[in-house]
Amino acid sequence: MSNPAPALRLLIALMFCWLPTGALADPAIGEACDEPVIMLVYGEIHDREAFGAYAAALAQSGLYDKHGGHYLAISPILEILEGEPPAGRGMVVSQFPCAAAARAFWHDPAYEAIKPLRVDNSEFEVTLLPALPTP
Repeated sequence: MSNPAPALRLLIALMFCWLPTGALADPAIGEACDEPVIMLVYGEIHDREAFGAYAAALAQSGLYDKHGGHYLAISPILEILEGEPPAGRGMVVSQFPCAAAARAFWHDPAYEAIKPLRVDNSEFEVTLLPALPTP
């Protein structure tokens, strides 16, 4: 059996886009969107082959584009400097122009339709953090 990890990383990387963010991430939000947030995702994938369907569907959905999000970092971990993360833990770090845009992404009906593709093959913790200004 071949190692699906490189292809999976590619699929996940394709689901994120580098976009300039404007004052409004999504006109449907209807509020100023000028306080960026970081979406931090910790995940343990139990069945990488099955998870590939989720990654492919998300990559094809255009949801990150739609809500002004973009990828900042993705597993694999380059180096563990402290502690012992669980084997198989992955991380995805993305940025959105504001919390409302991140929530709009998370609750978008298109994402709600994609999410079940990962429920039985992985476990995730998803958090929003305030982004600090770039020095």
